[in-house]
Amino acid sequence: MKKLILATMIFSSFASAQDFGGFYIGAGVGSTNFEDDGYTSDMQKVVSELYNDSSITASNNIDGQTYKLIAGYMFNRVVGIEAQYTKYAPIKITDSKSSFNHEQRYSSYTFSANVGYTFDNGLRPFGTAGLGSIDLDESGSEAGGAIRLGVGLEYYIPQVEGLSFRAAYEVDSFVLDFNGKEYNQSIGSFYASASYKF
Repeated sequence: MKKLILATMIFSSFASAQDFGGFYIGAGVGSTNFEDDGYTSDMQKVVSELYNDSSITASNNIDGQTYKLIAGYMFNRVVGIEAQYTKYAPIKITDSKSSFNHEQRYSSYTFSANVGYTFDNGLRPFGTAGLGSIDLDESGSEAGGAIRLGVGLEYYIPQVEGLSFRAAYEVDSFVLDFNGKEYNQSIGSFYASASYKF
């Protein structure tokens, strides 16, 4: 009985202490995963033809981590809007004979709806969906608009009003135009972040 009363008091204090509406800012770090839609294979063909060597193989490797800056506004415990800047880890493409080294650096700016539910214990499962733009630091390549989708779990700390932690996965899908050919690519991240709501 005492445990039940204590739990009720904790949940009640959380509900009364937390104002579900308000602006928030945060930052996060995570992994990077990448689907290139055959881009690496095409680069391999180009290098093989250039050196007249069909034995050359190519692969892509992710070097580093993803970093995120987050800002948003929660209207209530269900709906919010969120803007993000995401800098993904570099994608390095190399061939088996080290005759070709190529690096792609992606970053994105996105604006999404954040829909979930904040329970009285501070947990908030949520999903995000929105639009944005992809920037690629690479000569001869062009990537423009992106579709952002994500899912995650957030936890508001009852003892520290406004502070929350998040674990989530988000992915940006876009079309890369390289030398006149289009590739339907996606780049995403499993990440953890901390935010503070004012």
